[in-house]
Amino acid sequence: MPVGVPTTRTNDFNLTRSELIELAYKQIGVLEDGDTLRASLLTDGVKCLNLILRQLADEELYLHAPV
Repeated sequence: MPVGVPTTRTNDFNLTRSELIELAYKQIGVLEDGDTLRASLLTDGVKCLNLILRQLADEELYLHAPV
């Protein structure tokens, strides 16, 4: 099981966009626990996440947030 991935499914597990990007950088070894995410890394992460979401939408796969 990858680090940081919950082992049980719950409906109240929420991450902010920044937390998700920070977790991704930690999983690929760019950040260590306790490191601060630099603004430039966050900006690059947001761009990558937007590209992933756009690709999913192009394939008609959508992620929905609870309202």
